Amino acid sequence: MGRILHRPGILLELLLLAVTPHLALAQAVTDGQVQGTVVDPSGALIPGATLTLEQSSTGYHATVAANASAIYVFAGVLPGTYRLTASAKGFAPKAYDGVVVTAGQTANIKVELQVGGSTQTVTVSGASQVLETTENTLATTVSTNSIQNLPMAGRDALPFAQLTPAAQTGGSQRFTTFNSMPNGVINISVDGTNNNFQRFRTSTTSFFEAAGLRLGAIQEVSVSTDNLTAQAGGATGAVNIEFTTKRGTNQYHGSAFWQALNSAFNANTFQNDAYLAAGLTSLGRKRPSHTNDFGANVGGPVLKNKLFFFVNFEWQNQPATSLYTAAVLTPAAQAGNFTYTRADNGQQQTVNLYNIAANAPGGPFPSSVNSNVQGILSQINTLAQNGTLSPNTTDSYSQALEQTLSFTEAATRQNRWPTARIDYQVTPNIHWFTSYDLSWASSTNQGSPVYPNDPVRIGGGTTTYSTFGTGVD
Repeated sequence: MGRILHRPGILLELLLLAVTPHLALAQAVTDGQVQGTVVDPSGALIPGATLTLEQSSTGYHATVAANASAIYVFAGVLPGTYRLTASAKGFAPKAYDGVVVTAGQTANIKVELQVGGSTQTVTVSGASQVLETTENTLATTVSTNSIQNLPMAGRDALPFAQLTPAAQTGGSQRFTTFNSMPNGVINISVDGTNNNFQRFRTSTTSFFEAAGLRLGAIQEVSVSTDNLTAQAGGATGAVNIEFTTKRGTNQYHGSAFWQALNSAFNANTFQNDAYLAAGLTSLGRKRPSHTNDFGANVGGPVLKNKLFFFVNFEWQNQPATSLYTAAVLTPAAQAGNFTYTRADNGQQQTVNLYNIAANAPGGPFPSSVNSNVQGILSQINTLAQNGTLSPNTTDSYSQALEQTLSFTEAATRQNRWPTARIDYQVTPNIHWFTSYDLSWASSTNQGSPVYPNDPVRIGGGTTTYSTFGTGVD
């Protein structure tokens, strides 16, 4: 009678391998690789050398042997910093610390072993500065340290792509181009999943993402601008901007922040000062504004050396006061009195439109205001009491008919950006991950008012955009 042996986690591993490839076919590559040759001091090849790549923070450990041409390859390596060791019979072992792997790129390290015994290991530090010699793709990577330490206005990670040598920016950020190519060729992805804002993608305004990428969630960004390979996956343009989210390790790590902007710390604007100098107090007063950014993240192991998690959550509350203006008919105009300048003598003359309508040929026409119109005018007059009415000084043709209504209203904009990622090291050579990013934005007043305290709003609303990626490396 036979027995069926059960290994913990085997069902989960089989399920991931069976399902995930169908979800990841069109994804860009989210990992990198380490490769090179093994030689002796004279440059002669050392086939059969044993090489080991490991990362202590996640327990990653892989071993390969150099082939007959002394070439070794570690494929499917997640972005991060690793230690590479090499050994061969008759040679002293050698270790390279600080081997940096980035998404979609190859770290080429030529290993040179010295003749000697196996009792002493030669260690080389700072091996991260390697030259890409296996592909023609032109790519630049902005590392974790740069993302976390460089000063920046705001917490959107997309502007870091502008640090690459090929970027040109004119005016608004969304007009950024690379190598002077049209913006329509830019493809933005996060963890291999397309994050372009296809709805508004044009030849000139395509440098912005659908789901916001926050500083606390991003590990690195790579920008490829020429000779894209199959590693770009479903990229639809000649420029591929690939973001990689952070992942958990064998140690629990977390952080929190609060950033505040307050108009109390700022001087009034030059334009407002000009209004004040002209005696326009309502237009020139400084409008209060406050922006509060909060956020926190945490990552760590679920199963040591096997299953990891990372979660980042950022939110922003932006209360502000905005100035609005609207045109309101004068009481005389609402009563039907129309004042105009005569063309024959240049004198102003006032006539009553209702009287003209009552005596017009073919009449009589209605000589009083329509009840529906009167109801609307009454509502406007009631709402206008919550603002300040002043003579119309900007349009000479409407001075006798309209007044300018000025008013301020508070409006709070709220934003939420959750990010989550799970990594599972199925075997030393098979890694599964899934990640989720979401952007949620809402305005408490749901748009701009037409009149003060007016329930009718223009624009506004709540928006939600998200990306979901999963794959096997």
